[in-house]
This record gives sequence, C-alpha cells and structure tokens, in this order.
Amino acid sequence: MIKVAITGGIGSGKSTAASILRGFGYKCESADGIYHELLSDEGFVEKISEHMGVEPIVCDGKKFLDKKSLSDKVFEDKNELKKLNDFTHPVVMDVLMKNMEERQNEEIVFAEVPVLFEGGFDRLFDYVVIIKKNVECRILKTVSRDGKSAEDVKRVVAAQIDYDNIEENGKIIVVKNDGTIDELKARLKIVVAEIIRNGKKQTKND
Repeated sequence: MIKVAITGGIGSGKSTAASILRGFGYKCESADGIYHELLSDEGFVEKISEHMGVEPIVCDGKKFLDKKSLSDKVFEDKNELKKLNDFTHPVVMDVLMKNMEERQNEEIVFAEVPVLFEGGFDRLFDYVVIIKKNVECRILKTVSRDGKSAEDVKRVVAAQIDYDNIEENGKIIVVKNDGTIDELKARLKIVVAEIIRNGKKQTKND
C-alpha cells in the first residue's frame, strides 16, 4: 500500500483535493476529521482541557471542549499554540496511521494533513502532495469560507511554513491550484497515475 499525504497552506484547496480523490474512488483520511471525532470523547476533552488549563463546558451532564477559550489562549501566544499542537497532533496522527494500516488491501491511500512538515509527520508517508495556490486567493477564500477578517487570516498564513520554499523531489510533488476545479482534477489524475506507476516499479525492483 502506498501512503500519500495531502498538505498545503490555509485556503490552498487541500480539502477540495481530498474530495476529488474520494470522487476518483480512493480512500482519503482526514486529520481534521479525526480531531473532531476525538472531541466527542469526554476522556480526550478532559485531557486536553487539563493540559491547556481551560475548563470544559458541561451541558446535559456531558463535557465539551471550550473551543473559544482555547482559541483565545493560543491565538496570540505561539508557546501556547505549540503546547496545544504537541499534545493533539501525535494523538491524531496515531489514529490516522492506524486507520490507514487497516486498508492494506488498497493499492494507494491518501490522508489530508494540514500541519505535516511542522510535526515531522512527512516521514510517515511514501509521498507528499503539496497543494499550492496564490496567497491573495487563499486569503480571500478563507475570509469568505470562515467569516474571519483578512488580518486574522494573514496572521495564520504568516505563522505557517512557507510552502514556496519546499522544492519537489522524488517524494514531494507540487500541484498548483490556481485554475478551475476541472484543471485541479486533471492534475491530480496525472499525479496519482505517476505515483502508482512509480510504486509498481519500486515493488518490482524490490
């Protein structure tokens, strides 16, 4: 089984790419999806709340993460954000990799992972596909999608790694997303075919 990570900056089109791949019939895990599932686990909510020093919200006898308090805490403090990421990302990635391993009968499996390089998780995958989009378009898209101010989105962009400084190699593949959905579909179709072809070559050589 070939493991492929899909990543890129905020508003670049990672989720769109993942949706396209699912439309092609491929399995595609989501780190964000797993995180949201974990937040329905009271045990996880208690641990993350205690770790970050926020009180969980209790409603109808069930504990929920106080997302606003947590967001306010990490938004302006990089140390608090790192503290949160250091706690959540390994847990999420552990679940994600277990889910992928359960699909051994698949030829290729994808995973949408927003904070891939920052956590050193790129080493867990055979290939990494970076979705790139013009930064101005990314900001406009995120403002429209999330209802955030342009300044808030610019701060998020500035806090993320500069994907333009990551060059393609035998493992890392860049897919530009400055055109239409159909153009993105066509590019992804070519990339997937190339990855599968290379995977078959490596298996034959082994």
